[in-house]
Amino acid sequence: MKRWLPIFLLAMTTIIAGWGCTKKTTQQFVPAPSSSATSTVAPNAAGGTASTGNMPATVTPEMNTETLVKALPDDGVLPGYQSAVPEEKKNPVPLPDGTKAEYTTLVKIFTTSTQDSTRVVSVSITDTRGLPVLTAFLDSYAPYLNDSGYRKKIDVSDQAWITYTNDPTGGPDGFGNVTMLLNNRFLIQIDGNKGVTAETLQLAASSVHQDALR
Repeated sequence: MKRWLPIFLLAMTTIIAGWGCTKKTTQQFVPAPSSSATSTVAPNAAGGTASTGNMPATVTPEMNTETLVKALPDDGVLPGYQSAVPEEKKNPVPLPDGTKAEYTTLVKIFTTSTQDSTRVVSVSITDTRGLPVLTAFLDSYAPYLNDSGYRKKIDVSDQAWITYTNDPTGGPDGFGNVTMLLNNRFLIQIDGNKGVTAETLQLAASSVHQDALR
């Protein structure tokens, strides 16, 4: 029995080590500089009104950045594009009670270059914390189609729009963006510069890990 003990322990160590290697690792991110946006300030009624647009709102607790990072598209999801380490941004915002807090945005950049140009796709996820002022612009969205481009809903989520501007010469150098809102809280914006196709924008949108934000 004793002679089998070392073999048993070695086998268990190998199994445990192997299990650890198969666990999905979280993407790293560059944290935002420390800020004083949440320092105590005297309540300001005008600021509180601005934060909600005179609409009733429940401000949710801030979500940890690690969870937001998990929702970003994976490296290599856009063929031919290289991805950078995501960066955290902290943005000050007035709260309904007139005090001040922050909301968090995570930005991940994908790039591809040729001799003539560099194409950039920027994917950002913002935890709006339920503040209507950060998503009010979506209320004005409506579909359109003309010679210059189009806006339409896409099926990647319940509230998702693509807006695209065609190359005026009829060439491949159009540009555009996708805007998505999940759970009335998480604002996802995907922006492509000149030469980024609508298909690439929609691929980036469909690659967001929405389950991480449920």
